[in-house]
Amino acid sequence: MYRASMTNSNGLETDVAVKVLHTDLDTDTQSVQRLRDEARLLALLDHPSILSIHDLVLLDGRVALVTEYIDGQ
Repeated sequence: MYRASMTNSNGLETDVAVKVLHTDLDTDTQSVQRLRDEARLLALLDHPSILSIHDLVLLDGRVALVTEYIDGQ
């Protein structure tokens, strides 16, 4: 999990969380499918206690889930 900045098409910047599979799992089709399923399910949900999803992207050939960032301890 990483913290990053994302700029939208209007030029507004926001902090996001980026979840990338461990390098040992990024070629495992079952693990990649689980991350895709997680993204699909998050996109269907709308609740204040659940992270909102921004995107599912490829970073250097690896699938990554981009969600809202929540500052926690």
